[in-house]
Amino acid sequence: MHRWKLSALAAAAFVSVALAPTDAAALALGPIRIQSALGENLRAEIAIPQITAAEMNSLSVQIAAPEVFRAQGMDYSSAARSVQVSLQRNPDGTASLRLSSNTPINEPFVDLVIDSQWSTGNLVRTYTLLLDPPASQRRAAPAPMPAQVTPPVAAAPAVTPSPAPRPRATAPTPAAAAPAATEPRNDSLRVQAGDTAGRLANANRPNGVSLDQMLVAMLRSNPKAFINGNVNRIRAGAVVQMPSREQALETSASEARQIVAAQSRDFNTYRRSLASKAPQAT
Repeated sequence: MHRWKLSALAAAAFVSVALAPTDAAALALGPIRIQSALGENLRAEIAIPQITAAEMNSLSVQIAAPEVFRAQGMDYSSAARSVQVSLQRNPDGTASLRLSSNTPINEPFVDLVIDSQWSTGNLVRTYTLLLDPPASQRRAAPAPMPAQVTPPVAAAPAVTPSPAPRPRATAPTPAAAAPAATEPRNDSLRVQAGDTAGRLANANRPNGVSLDQMLVAMLRSNPKAFINGNVNRIRAGAVVQMPSREQALETSASEARQIVAAQSRDFNTYRRSLASKAPQAT
């Protein structure tokens, strides 16, 4: 236990040196741009806005060690272990970091700590990847189709005897089709062992609603289904009422992302506390 504390303190000291103003002025890492989605191999890029030729020639970049993750308050997950970092020299003379993985990333939130070292200094920067599922746009495309295709089919038998009321017969049909389109999202679901709120939210997410908005709406609509009010700790066996599109849109996408990211950090703290108590329990 004392050995871990010493290594964490050493890592914290390393981070403070890495982020010293003199080093940061020489080389900096920009924001991360994610090009892949949830369930796909990671593809992401980090721009290096300023770097000298000497720094580029000696630069070595990798995912930081687990103790550096802990010192930064970040979760060193299996997804983080699978990420590889490579330096990319661009034709215009600039540089960037390419992040990739050989296996799909199935966690919507992944903490990363990038450890950069070069001949005259080093730099550590933390990132939290927020991955959206790829099926949202593809699943949303067929949604309006039943409302357009169903009216002629449903109205044909009713209108055949009397052509005059045909416009009135077709009008109620979209209204009747609307509940059928929203009904699956409003059904009650029983949480099975191994289910996560992210999977349930993604499977029942309406068109135009982000995963974060759906998670926040699920949490607010079903507070008793989540342990300690954390969206990452859904109760197995709980009955969850899936929120409607209107309920999900009550929270803006940016606010929902902040809420879910904060809860993810709280959940990581909880997991670390369990890990620290495991040796004592043994």
